[in-house]
Amino acid sequence: MGKHQSRRLISVDRREQKSVEIKLIDPKELAAWSKNPRDRDPERFEWIKVSLSKFGFVMPIFIRDDGVLYSGHQRTGAALELGFEEVPVVVLPHTGSERMERAMNVLFNLCTNDHLTKSDFGKKAAMELQDLEQFKLLPDASDKSPCLQHFNISPIKFLDQLTPDRINNMTKLFAESLISLGAEIPILLDENDNIINGAPRLLAAISMNRLSYPAVRITENVEALTLFVNKITMSFDLKKAFGEELRYNSFFRRRNQAAQRVTFGVGFYQWVFGKDARDGGKQWLMKHMVKLEGEYLQRFIAEHGTTCVDFGAGRLDNTVKLQAAGLTCIPFEPFNLKPNTDEISVPASRMIAKRFLKWIANCPRIDSVFCSSVFNSVPFKQDRDYLMVIFQAMCLHGARLYLHTLSDSTLGSRVFNNGLNEASRSDGAILLDSEPGLYINEILNVAKVQKFHSKEELMSLGRKHFQRVKYSPANSASHGIKCEGSKQIDWVELIKALEFEFDLPYPGDLRMGLADEAIEAFSKFTGQDLVAIRKTLCEATVS
Repeated sequence: MGKHQSRRLISVDRREQKSVEIKLIDPKELAAWSKNPRDRDPERFEWIKVSLSKFGFVMPIFIRDDGVLYSGHQRTGAALELGFEEVPVVVLPHTGSERMERAMNVLFNLCTNDHLTKSDFGKKAAMELQDLEQFKLLPDASDKSPCLQHFNISPIKFLDQLTPDRINNMTKLFAESLISLGAEIPILLDENDNIINGAPRLLAAISMNRLSYPAVRITENVEALTLFVNKITMSFDLKKAFGEELRYNSFFRRRNQAAQRVTFGVGFYQWVFGKDARDGGKQWLMKHMVKLEGEYLQRFIAEHGTTCVDFGAGRLDNTVKLQAAGLTCIPFEPFNLKPNTDEISVPASRMIAKRFLKWIANCPRIDSVFCSSVFNSVPFKQDRDYLMVIFQAMCLHGARLYLHTLSDSTLGSRVFNNGLNEASRSDGAILLDSEPGLYINEILNVAKVQKFHSKEELMSLGRKHFQRVKYSPANSASHGIKCEGSKQIDWVELIKALEFEFDLPYPGDLRMGLADEAIEAFSKFTGQDLVAIRKTLCEATVS
């Protein structure tokens, strides 16, 4: 990086107190991380440019020792456009782990702003930003890097300001993770020692027994700066940040499965026994929904028939119970797990998929297609659209689709009611604004997406592909739709959907690799020559 002016910024880890330099360097020497999770919004970027012009760098940029950015992608870009010749940086060691690099990028993005809730960023927060032209009238900052004038404070002396109404537990927990990694983002104080920004970070420092923490004093335009530093933040680009990992990481975790393993899942009994289950509670479930027999089996058959598909069968618990009751139930589970683990068995997953396709190719009569809780774990809207096209094809000959998912009515309590322990920090959920009801959690471990659907979303999804759609609120946490009468199928979309679903990714750059078999099987099942249509499409693309 060459020789650059520097100051000292105190950063403390678990073992010892040590100092880290803030360096002033040419922003042209910095490089964006290729998987930076933030998606630049042009309007919000203009706010960042104004912020730098009027306040300068009140917090340093954090980079790897090779100049790649951990935090400050947007500020670096703004500085370049504004003609800054130098920007303040703190250099951190290269971790050598892509998973950790990604986690640090996300943590910095989440800890810079004082989010009162985990949805208080991105588009939601930016809605409070108004009158940019008025802020442009403020005088330009005389000091382009106020963070160089840092000093140390005693965190415990600010405890009276760290009230629950201004602390988001998850931001605090994520700040603890950053501190443990050797990174401390300075606290911003006004001239009366009131915290402008960084209350969760300061509480994290106290919880980790830090005797000192860096701070920067702001004496001018405090109200305006408070708005800028706490509200300007970019949205996540999930595909860029996490790529296809989200597609194979979002399966039902073993620890979450344990409580529901004994009985049928709600998506399988809600349409017949929903009221009985709500009235009878857990005791009724344990008595009647561990296995189907007698009148309960007959009631199930009256609604669902004797031949069904368990699409997204998870650990095959429900499949086994239906087969034990004497019903024909064929599973499809692209991410089948090794016994008693959360590790995907690629051979077993492929075997299940091949058996499913062989069965489909024989043109069986299907009464019901169950898709229970699958849509909670499908990370991208396009993926869910593809699945609906496949369901539409599977129901072409009279089958009914029973689609069950989590309801957005309990989104707040599920996402925001987080504890204060280390497990919560690892599993912490962040609400996204790329579409309603979408959140990502386990960022520091194995990133996983969950999607909560509204009634309107489910009904719209069903009506796009089916003639008749009925809604059912299963309980306070979940709901579903029953779809009948497939509409006219777009065969090109079906081909795309099969190419997607039967070539899903696996860890280690592996793929399912069964797209050709799927298109051949569904050609036989639908009576439409999808192989020929696909060949024509390929020839047209080449020409």
